[in-house]
Amino acid sequence: MAITVNSNLGTGNSLDFNADIDNYDGEFSGTNRGWFYGGATLGDTHSQYGNDSAGDGGAGDSTIFGGTFNYVFGTFTGTMNSISFGEDVNYTGSGNVSTTALTHDSTLFNISGLSISGSSSSDPLQQVALSFLNGTAKTAFRSAFNGDNITFNGNAGNETFTGGRHDGGGARCRPACRKQGRRDMGRAGRQRADRACHDAQFQFRPGRSCPCR
Repeated sequence: MAITVNSNLGTGNSLDFNADIDNYDGEFSGTNRGWFYGGATLGDTHSQYGNDSAGDGGAGDSTIFGGTFNYVFGTFTGTMNSISFGEDVNYTGSGNVSTTALTHDSTLFNISGLSISGSSSSDPLQQVALSFLNGTAKTAFRSAFNGDNITFNGNAGNETFTGGRHDGGGARCRPACRKQGRRDMGRAGRQRADRACHDAQFQFRPGRSCPCR
């Protein structure tokens, strides 16, 4: 399954998506363990896990993992299918299992089409989850993310996204060269972007940033 990145970045805002992913730190701790949704108690099969860097102390950078997974004695098992990035995690109830689906106050972008699985503490799912919760290197995530076709759907903001190393073609950016972005580029930038995006789908080369807005 191809991976899709959907941006919600608004006009006048700028974001380097790769840097935001690589620098994310959920500030996981004994007093900030996050919340699950799905199942009645911790250890059941869950469909979401949310982490807020500010915990219950207020709105902070946050992620919500989607999929089918369990959490027992510090280990995630199962499969992660999506990650959304935004502000705050909204949950209902007390403890670590929400009675309603987890949401952000506002969603910055989301990644779907992932298939990151694991059945032990040494498997990719655990390594990916811990890298986001603890702010460590996203090596395992990058291995999964860069190893597939990626479609990047931009919004109205000033967005930077760099494709991976996938031999099958890498990432595609669409829709291309939105009007607001073209106004911000200047004449030379618009001409370069128009040439790159003439068919409304910019095909990445390894390590190249998408000029489309």
